[in-house]
Parts: sequence; structure tokens; C-alpha cells
Amino acid sequence: MSKYWLEQLEKANEEEGLWRKKGMKVLERYRDEREDSFDDHNKFNILWSTTETQRPSLISAVPRPEVRQRYKKDDPVARFAAKILERALEFSLDTYDFISYGKQVVNDVLLPGRGVSRVRYIPTFEKRDKRIPLQMQEEGGETMFVRPDGAAVEEFDVDDEGAFVSESVEELVYEEVRAERVPWKWFRMDPADEWKNVNWVAFGAPYTKDEGLNEFGKAFEGVNVDKSSAEEKDMRSKAMKDKIIVWEIWDKRTRKQIFIAEGHEKSLEENQDPLSLETFFDMPPPMYAVEDNDRMIPTPEFCLWQDQADELDEITARIAKVTRAIKARGAYAGEKKSELDQILTADDNELVAVEDWMAMIDKGGLDGLISWVPIEQFAKVLQILEQQRAIKIQEIFELTGVSDIQRGATDPRETARAQQLKANLGSRRLLTKQQAVQNHFRDIYRLKAEIIAEQFDPQTLKLMVGLEADNQYFDAAVELIKNDALRIFNIDIETDSTIAADEEREKQGLAEAMQAISSYIASIGPMVQGGMMPQPVAMGILADYLRKFRFGRKLDDLLEQAANQPPQPDPAQQQAEQAAQMEQQKAQFEAQLETQKAQADLQFKQQEAMLNARLKEIEMQFEAQKHQQEMSQDQEEHVQEMRQANEKHQMDLANAAAMSEAKEDATREQGRQTPVN
Repeated sequence: MSKYWLEQLEKANEEEGLWRKKGMKVLERYRDEREDSFDDHNKFNILWSTTETQRPSLISAVPRPEVRQRYKKDDPVARFAAKILERALEFSLDTYDFISYGKQVVNDVLLPGRGVSRVRYIPTFEKRDKRIPLQMQEEGGETMFVRPDGAAVEEFDVDDEGAFVSESVEELVYEEVRAERVPWKWFRMDPADEWKNVNWVAFGAPYTKDEGLNEFGKAFEGVNVDKSSAEEKDMRSKAMKDKIIVWEIWDKRTRKQIFIAEGHEKSLEENQDPLSLETFFDMPPPMYAVEDNDRMIPTPEFCLWQDQADELDEITARIAKVTRAIKARGAYAGEKKSELDQILTADDNELVAVEDWMAMIDKGGLDGLISWVPIEQFAKVLQILEQQRAIKIQEIFELTGVSDIQRGATDPRETARAQQLKANLGSRRLLTKQQAVQNHFRDIYRLKAEIIAEQFDPQTLKLMVGLEADNQYFDAAVELIKNDALRIFNIDIETDSTIAADEEREKQGLAEAMQAISSYIASIGPMVQGGMMPQPVAMGILADYLRKFRFGRKLDDLLEQAANQPPQPDPAQQQAEQAAQMEQQKAQFEAQLETQKAQADLQFKQQEAMLNARLKEIEMQFEAQKHQQEMSQDQEEHVQEMRQANEKHQMDLANAAAMSEAKEDATREQGRQTPVN
């Protein structure tokens, strides 16, 4: 497998070999790399100038993501899901320097001719101790503890929740997705006529032996530095001569990610569809400086005007030679050498004494003693060469699209309208490149969004969304994102957001928009109020107009909400309705007062009747209680009388018995005393 891919890489390298040599030469010219640093061959680095001029017009600000529902409808879950996805994209841009990455990619487009980016998903794991609860089981009369998978455990810990074991596991603590520039020298692709026919791409990276072992483990032990590709190694820096090149291949046909090393027969690692992306590749189509319908081999833009640059360098070199030739040189009379030396080397306001002054005057003075080399012809040639250089620079500007208005060189005699037309023309020349850059970053954002939808944990999304993570629609919105984010939502970037904002132009646009809105509302308002135009139609026209401005998109949601609201009534009608409502409310209030008064009277009477009944009930209870007390008292008196009568009767009986017994005793005593006859 590794041998097959190495052959494919070699074929791709041969296919683009000529372009790579051109790319290296363009970069050397851009950096002005010369074999001899003291080379006196003067050059005009117009390549550096045009590149530095064009790049700020292509990327100078972080493009702002824009996520909208593909089919607008009143769906709060979809609206909140779009906000989650948009904020996640915005958050991902704060984790790295997007501008530096963007400038590097644009530089690759402007110089070698092709810019390549890829999107990386970077999860962060930490080892943590995880508590695994154990279950108690009885088997064969013995008690044992088992893990959730049924494996028995002999050693365990016990806490308040029961038996458990601790196990070190890797848990996801953070994840991010970022765009990276792929160095143009370390990118290979399947030769094809257009991107949809590309079956594989490959990204190269140099590894030291230790780095390879740390990344791929034992599979890297048999890998050694490949000495065979001398031509390829010539393109590397000296610091990379002894490094091992590992190629990361993404094969769309098998949906596999394959790692191979140069000079090694076996693959280091293979992964099946690591990101589950719709297009499989973790990169958008490359950016090209020069479009070609028949092949995807880049062409450095500099190659299209290098002849003019060479002519410009030649003219600059001739200007330098002519300039060096223009010197104050001449001859003078030898017999006056000492005096002339003093005069020619004298300082300002310094006079030199001449002994034979009259003899010098007779010979014509200094003009007669000194003869200067003429420089007028040199000056004329220098002037012509400088004019030719200016013409050549203008030719190059016309070829590259760098206009004089963009470089800040304007003619003060021109009207403001003329300067505006020149600026518009210059911007149109760059429009194709600007759109290519914006489309590239838009595709980057779409890949980011797809990775976020497929890979990110809901907890990570909560961190990105911030304060609104507790929204009632959050769980349903996350589920909607994970189902099919790219089909449901349209992911784009704000127009011209890659270019630094022109403050004066923004103010002018805002003033123009406010004036247009005022006129529009004044003219369309009566039609909406009169029912001649539906309010959603009027608001839709206004929204389409405002989208032309940068601030317009921020008003989309507000305008949509306003469009769904019923139209505002006429002020006079509204006042009449309010007066009628107030009268109705007054009548309702008065009727409510009467009802409440009647209810209060009825409640008072009911309470009074209930109170009287309660009083009567209390009186009856009191009378009954009093009667019961009197009966109880009479009964007690009767019982007392009965008890006293009974006691008296008992005493009478006792007395009678005692009297009877006394009589009987007296009779018996009397009988004993009476003698018997």
C-alpha cells in the first residue's frame, strides 16, 4: 500500500515539477535573494511592491460568519440553532490568529500561484480518576463484587455509596476547530481537470525520529531518512535535510486517512473517515491566481508580466550607471596646482590668497585654468530613462490591476467624480480575486460548521454560546444542528468583511441609508396603513435594500419580527378607538362597582342573619344549660333530703330497736327478780 501511494505522489510531483521550479524563482525574486549580497546590479522590486499593494485589498480583516435558515419560517428552534452555529464559528476565530493565516494563504496565491488551507479538529483530553460502582452477587454460597460488565473484583474501596473501584480514563475537556495554511511545497493532489474529479490529496510534514516515534509508536521504528529524492531535498532548507517526510493522504474513494513515510514500505496508520464530512476532504478547493479550465496546475501570476519586470530592472540598472557617471570632473593647469588645490578644497566663505593674481587674470581666471567634463548629455539620458521607467511601471500596474488611485497617487486637478470612477475601476480589477478569497474563507467556515455539528459535545457548545445556553430551545437546537446543519442552514460570510472598513465610506453609506429609509417610510407608510400594501411586503423591500449595507444584516431579525406584527392603525382612528375603549372600560368599571356593592350588601345581610342565628343559638344553649343546672341542683337537693330522711329513719329504727331491746332486758330482769310461787 505504501509503495502504491509513493508512486502516486511521485507522479503528482512530476506533473507539477515545472510549476514548483517557477514558484521557487518567484519567491527568490520577491525576497530579492541574490548569490552575492554586494551585487551592484541595481533592480526595481516591482513584484514586492505589487504584492504588498494587492494583499490588503484581499485580506485585512477577519471575515464575519453569517448563518441563516435556508428556508425562512417562523421556527424558534431553527432560529436559535442558527445563532448557536454562528456564535460557535465566531468563538473558533478567537482561538488563533486568523489574519496571519489569511495573509499567508493570500501570499501563496499572489506569488507561487496557489493557496491551500485545511481545517483541523483538535480535541483535548485529560486523564481523570473515574468512580466505577460495583454490584454485590452471591454465587455458590460466596459473596463477590462485580463491575458493570460482570467482571469480578477482588480489591475495591467502600464509601457511603457502596463498593467501588477507581480507574484512570481520558475525558474530553475541550475541543476546537481551526484553519491552517498548507505550505505549497508540501501539498500533492490527484492530477485532474477540476476539483470534483480529484480522488485524493496529501499533506507532507517533516518529522524527526523522536517526533515520529511519539506520534506513530512502534510503526515508526523502521523508518529512516530517504536519500533518494535529491531534487526534492534541494528545495528544503538545511534544517530539514535530515528529517523524515511523512505524508498524510486522504483517499476519497475508500474514505480513509493514510499515513506513509518516504522510503518505508508499510503504512504508519490508517483511519476510516475520521471527520465524517460530506465531501470527505478536510480542505476546500485551493485558490488559484490564474484560472485554467483544462488543468489544475498553478501558474504564478508574475510569469504573465515578468518580461516587463525584466525590462524595468534593466532600465533601473542603466539609470544607476548613468547616475554614477554624472560626476564633477575636469582638468586644470599644472603650474597653478597648489593654488587650485586650495581653492577646490576650501570651505564655505573661505578665501585663498594668490601671489601672482594678475597672471591668473591674464589667463582668464579660474574659467581659463579649469576645464570641466560636460554632463548635459548624461542628464538628458537620465531624464529619458526615468520617463521610460515610469511608463514601464504604469504598464505593469495595468497588467496587475494596481491602479494609481489605490496607491494614493492622484492628480489634484481631477474632479472628485473622476477620482471616484478611477477607484471603482481599480476595485473591479480586483473583484475576481476578492471573490475568490471570500469564497475560500466561506468554504472554510462551512467545513468548520460541519465539524462542529458532527464532532462537538453539547457542553462545548454551551461554553461557546455563553449566557443563552440555558435557553429552552437549546437541546432541540443542538439536535437539529447534528442532524444536517449544511442542508438546513446557509453558511456564508458578510460581503467585503475580509477588507478593512473605510470609515468615511461607512458614514456616507449610513447617511444615505437613513435618508432613503425616511423617504421610503414617508411614502409607503400611508399605503400600509390604508391596506393597499401588506406590511410584510413593505418590510421585505426595506430589508432587501438594507442588506446592501454592512449593518443591514443585523436588522434582519428585527425587520422580520416587525413584518409579522399587524400594521399600525391610523392615529385618528386609534384615538377614537382608545376613547371608545376608555368609555367601555368606564361603563364596565361602573357596572362592576354596582355589582360589587350589591354583592357587598348581600354578604352583609347574610353575615347579619348568620350572626343573629348564632346569637339565638347561644341564648338557647345558655337557657338549656341554666335549666340543666337548675334541674341538677333540684335533683341534688332531693337526693339530700332523701338521704337525710333515710338517715333519720335509720336512726328511728335504731332507737326503736334499742328501746325494744331495753324493754326486753327490763322484762327479763324483772322476771328474774319475781319469786316463783
